[in-house]
Amino acid sequence: VILKNIPFSMKDKIQLLFFLSICSFSSIAQVTDTTKHKDIIVKRTLCLLTGYSLGAYSYADIGFSKNSTTAIGYHPFSSAYFASTEIKLGNKLIIGPKIGGWIAGGSSAMAIGLNMIYYTDFDNSSLVFRPEIGFGLEKFKLIYGYNANLTNYRLDRINKHLVGLTYCFKL
Repeated sequence: VILKNIPFSMKDKIQLLFFLSICSFSSIAQVTDTTKHKDIIVKRTLCLLTGYSLGAYSYADIGFSKNSTTAIGYHPFSSAYFASTEIKLGNKLIIGPKIGGWIAGGSSAMAIGLNMIYYTDFDNSSLVFRPEIGFGLEKFKLIYGYNANLTNYRLDRINKHLVGLTYCFKL
C-alpha cells in the first residue's frame, strides 16, 4: 500500500532492476551431487574362468574370459565374454564346449548372461542355449540357468535347470 503512493520514474525502475540483478547473480547455492562430475574408471583383464554348476548332475567349468569392470561413481558394473568347457564328472564323461557372455552390477548387483553349449558324450550330442539370471559383481556370479535344447536329440545327463557359481582369476 505504501509503494502505491511512491512514484517511480523510469530511471528508478532501471536502477532497481540493475541492483536486483547484481544481487541475484552474485548469490551462490550449494552444489548438488547430481551436478558433480563422476569419475569413470574402466579396467579390462584376461582371466581364467572357473565354475561349478549343480542341478540333477554336477558340472565343472574351465576356460578363458575377457572381463571389463567399470565404476561410475560408487556403482560398479562388469561384463565378460568367454570360451570355456563344461565337464561332467562321473562314470560317463560328457563335455560341453561353451561360448557366452554376461553383464552384472549396478546397485542391485544383478547378473544376466547368455550361453551356447555343445554337449557331447562322443556317441551323441546336443546343442543347448542357456539364458541365466542371478547376482554378480566384477569377476564373480551366482546364477540360475535354464538349458533350452536346440536340437531334436536331447542328450541324457544334461541339467534342464541349474544353479551355477563362476569366478574369474586374473592372469
